[in-house]
Parts: sequence; structure tokens; C-alpha cells
Amino acid sequence: MNNQTQTNQWIEELFLLLDLSDMIPDWYKKYEETLAMLKNEIQYVVSTLSNNETQLIQEAQKRATTYYINGHKMVLNRELRVSASELLLRHQQPEIALSVLQPLNMDASAAYFINFGRALMQIGILGQAQQCFINACEKEPESAEPLFHLGFLSGLQGEAKSAEKYYLESLNKDGKFIGSLLNLSYLYLQLEQFDEARKYASQLVSISPEKVGAYLVIAASYNAERRFEDSFTIIQQARSQFNEEVSALDELEAIACFELGKYGDAVNLVSRFIQ
Repeated sequence: MNNQTQTNQWIEELFLLLDLSDMIPDWYKKYEETLAMLKNEIQYVVSTLSNNETQLIQEAQKRATTYYINGHKMVLNRELRVSASELLLRHQQPEIALSVLQPLNMDASAAYFINFGRALMQIGILGQAQQCFINACEKEPESAEPLFHLGFLSGLQGEAKSAEKYYLESLNKDGKFIGSLLNLSYLYLQLEQFDEARKYASQLVSISPEKVGAYLVIAASYNAERRFEDSFTIIQQARSQFNEEVSALDELEAIACFELGKYGDAVNLVSRFIQ
């Protein structure tokens, strides 16, 4: 196995952003050392390494990268920390994002608090994440983004009413905030409030028609109400918009086609969906 080919692009992006590109060769050496060490550690507790190879590689990447981050983070300004943490969160690396962001103090910006909270939320530390988002609200009272994250966090905790409240507050700040429109429409779909679900999903379609999630909500709500003609129509609208096959729509369209007696189309869609 060529370990270098297994290295994710986010590492080189991060080192470029932090002006550490000249350390990439050293990083590879550190990564190989860490990977070998991890293999030695776990060979006592598992019968084979083959099934754990991906996990080992990811852990070695994290440890090697954190080694360099910890050695240089004192010279990073807050704006650069926010940019680096954004990249890391986008690539599902919350532990390293926390390493970049720490230490946190009350003078930090709203963006700093938001990314700190997002990283904590990704690793399951929800109480502290919530406080970070609250702090971000206090830093930027007119911003929709921290309210969106509070809504998302409430949804993770199964608190539908609280999630609804935060999403609506977010939209009061910015009626075109895409995340809140989409998540609120999903929330209402789950609560079987189909008119409300379509209301916010339709707003999103008009603002950002490339978001397939909005079409999914509308079609699913029509299917739930057995309005299969309407469901079929919105799905065709979506396919026309994207000018390509959208696999996420296949299951919903298969249901609509079956109920409308389009059995051949339903079979083709189910077959494609299963594949």
C-alpha cells in the first residue's frame, strides 16, 4: 500500500494555508512513524490489521498533523485560526480544529465561537457547544448563523420545539439564510406539518434552486399526503433544473410512479436506486 496516496488533500491545503508547506516532507516522515507505532500498539488486541487500515491511516494523519499544529499555533492570529478550523471542519476533522482554535477566551470573535462550537458538536460535547453558540449570539446579535447552529444542536438533542424557535429566530435576522430554510422545512416534514414544510422549501427553491434538499422535502410531503401527481411534477421540475439524473430523487419518484400506475418507470427507478 502506498501510504502517501492515502493522505487526504486537506492536509496539504491546511499546511499551505498556515504557511507550513515546507514541512510537508517532514510531515510524511512523522506520519509513517505514527502509523507504525499505532500498528504496534493494536496488534496485541486485534487478530488482523487489514480491516482497520483506514481507521489507522486517519488516526495517524490526525496525530501527525496535530504535532505540527501544536508546535506552531502560538504564532497564528485569530483570523487564520478561524480559516484553518473552517477547512478542518469541512473535512470532518473536529479534533484538529479544536487544537487550532484553543485556547478560547471571551474576547474571541463570533466566527471563532461558532467554529469552536461546531467542533465540539461534531465530537459530541453538546453542552459546551451550545454555550459557544450563545456566546456568538452575544458577539453578533444581528447574525443569523449562531441561531442556526443552536437550532441544529437542538435538533440533535431531539428538542423539536426549541429547534423550530431558533430556526425562526435565525430567519427573522436573515430571511434568506439557506441552512435555516432547509432545516426548518425538514423539521416540519418530520412533524408532519406538510404545508409549513413546503412553505420554507419553496422559499429555498426560489432563493437557491440548486439545493436538491428543497425538492426532496416538497416531493416527500406530497407523497405523504398521497398527492402523487404533484409529487411527480415537482420531481420532474427538479430533474429539469439539474439537467441530470439525481439519485436522491429516485426513491420518491418510484413511489409516485407506482401509485400513478407507471409501473415500468417504477421498476427502473427502484433498480437504479438499489444499485
